[in-house]
Amino acid sequence: MYLILINMSIGCYGRHGLNTHCLGPVNLLKDAGVEAIVVSGMGARPMQGFSDAGITVYYADEISVTDVDSAVKRFTEGGLPVMHPTQACKGSGNCHH
Repeated sequence: MYLILINMSIGCYGRHGLNTHCLGPVNLLKDAGVEAIVVSGMGARPMQGFSDAGITVYYADEISVTDVDSAVKRFTEGGLPVMHPTQACKGSGNCHH
């Protein structure tokens, strides 16, 4: 098992409105055979993309999971919940991360 930690702080909007830039990491990880990721938050569109790609998204809140070591430990012990769509960022500063 491999655990990949990435920063997905990228926007889904370009000069001409909504585009597919936020799905770049989804496709990259899907093509690499990734089955799960751990995040402290993400937008609804990438979250849906991960779901469509069959990649499980686990949620690590920034209060109880303060660093990479604690994220890895909680993940390997089965202590992280699957992120629910209601936890996704909805834009306009309405984010958990």
